[in-house]
Amino acid sequence: MYDVEITTKSDDEILSLIRSYQQQGYQVWLQKRCSDKFLMQADYNSQGVLDMDNSSIFKCQNIDPKQFNDQSVICSIRKNVEDGHKTSTMEIKDTMLIFPRKTQTDLYSLLSPKLNSEREDLFRGFYEKLKEALHLEQFGQVKESIVLLQNLVNELENQLIDSQILHLILVESLLTLGILNAQIMKYSDAKMCLEKCLRLFVIKDQILLAQIYRKLGQYSQSIFSYQKSIDYYNQALIIYEIYNLKPEIAIIMMSIAVIYSKVNQFELASNISHHALKINGTEISKHTANLYSMLGEIYYNSENYTEALDYFDTAYDLQQTSLDVQSRIRTINYIASSCFHLGEYKKAQELFEVALSQIDDKNSLLEAQLLNNLGITKSALKLESKEEFEKSLKIFLDFYPQHHPSVKRVLRNDSH
Repeated sequence: MYDVEITTKSDDEILSLIRSYQQQGYQVWLQKRCSDKFLMQADYNSQGVLDMDNSSIFKCQNIDPKQFNDQSVICSIRKNVEDGHKTSTMEIKDTMLIFPRKTQTDLYSLLSPKLNSEREDLFRGFYEKLKEALHLEQFGQVKESIVLLQNLVNELENQLIDSQILHLILVESLLTLGILNAQIMKYSDAKMCLEKCLRLFVIKDQILLAQIYRKLGQYSQSIFSYQKSIDYYNQALIIYEIYNLKPEIAIIMMSIAVIYSKVNQFELASNISHHALKINGTEISKHTANLYSMLGEIYYNSENYTEALDYFDTAYDLQQTSLDVQSRIRTINYIASSCFHLGEYKKAQELFEVALSQIDDKNSLLEAQLLNNLGITKSALKLESKEEFEKSLKIFLDFYPQHHPSVKRVLRNDSH
């Protein structure tokens, strides 16, 4: 491993140098321009709550529009590197660390096949626990997943073995644990988990670092700290652009577009989202369905429900071969909610009932959301809906305090 000074080099020269080393089989780590210092300087003063209700658009009343630049541009490596360079101190030289490539873009591609090691049983045991926790999370069993992940993190932190595989499992566990804690309003726990990823060890895998930035962006978005969320997504975007990972670039850009749609910058959101689709290309990948679902969400937020339906339908068709049942159910929820806003109450009712029938794990947050939305729809059809609201309220109260907006929403809907 050795350093290459890049302080005086232009962005184009840096990119050319990086690609040259990549072609020789090396991984490149930008020590300052793409470092964890940015994250460690961040604070989390803003707190908010998750809006679980897709039956109406959540309008942020406390968002300062001044936090967004009027002359917003689609994120690019040049823009972000220049901004980072201007705000950083010039006392520290920019360098690139060059070392043999070990980067994996998919955790499972590294861990699943063969753990050829004298500690294989130990590694595989931790890996299987992580898979179980992610499976629980996928099916909406938030509390069970949190307990399993917390126990796994405790076990991993007590290990004295210096292993890249254990680091990967620990980071993935902490990232998922952070997002799940944010879902149930345990924001301090979420923050601690996400920040710990950077404090525990030096991260030499840039793709893993990008994943941490993505999760921090997701967390910031969940507490309505939208500018921070975009900043984190930009950091991930820089790394993905360096490695030319087009599906990941498209997903990050679409995530940024969704944020802009939430603060009513729909034209910018539309431009970024369609550019993301163009980057993704025509080849169908595991990300394609998610891209169309997010694009549908952008049009849903802009109250263009007819256009949103087209993209949600496309996403649902692509999700038929996916094992991610929860994503399919969420897409049905959006389709039904769009139908509701278009006045097609009977169709919306049928779709909400279909979504509920596909939930294997009862008493999940997703089930509570669907029950609330079904109750609203049945009320619009002048049908009895008290049972749906009561079930929804009971589940929400298992996760949230009484002052949570989702709880208040169900109570308000039930009283009408």
